[in-house]
Amino acid sequence: MPYKEYVPGKIYWSIGEVAQLLNESTSRVRFWTDHFKSFVKPVRNARGDRKYTESDIDALKVIQYLVTERRMTLEGAAAAMKNSLDDTARKAQVVFRLRRIQERLNDIAQIIDETAASAEIVRNVAASLQKNVDNLNDTAESLGDNMN
Repeated sequence: MPYKEYVPGKIYWSIGEVAQLLNESTSRVRFWTDHFKSFVKPVRNARGDRKYTESDIDALKVIQYLVTERRMTLEGAAAAMKNSLDDTARKAQVVFRLRRIQERLNDIAQIIDETAASAEIVRNVAASLQKNVDNLNDTAESLGDNMN
């Protein structure tokens, strides 16, 4: 899933945008939302769609950190959030940012690899063309020698 850029000043995000931002499925975001109701409280629009605020997204980042990085159970994650939300939130934010940086660096490395591969292809084609030009020059010289 491609990296979804955070938009400052935006008030509400859809569940799809939040899932993309967290690199999780919408069903997992919905599950976490339902399980951690005291921390994640999305607003519902007229159609009943969940609309997440910045604080909801921050809480989901903490939940993601505790459940996926620290391998806590859902109950353990809820207890950790109740006891030390500030410290856990800071750690989750750092891990989240580092993960995004790693994704960006991987994208850059892939582009560099593709560029290097393309450059190698161009060098091979140029060498092949040079051989063809040399062969044509040799043929032209031999034809010129035969005409004299």
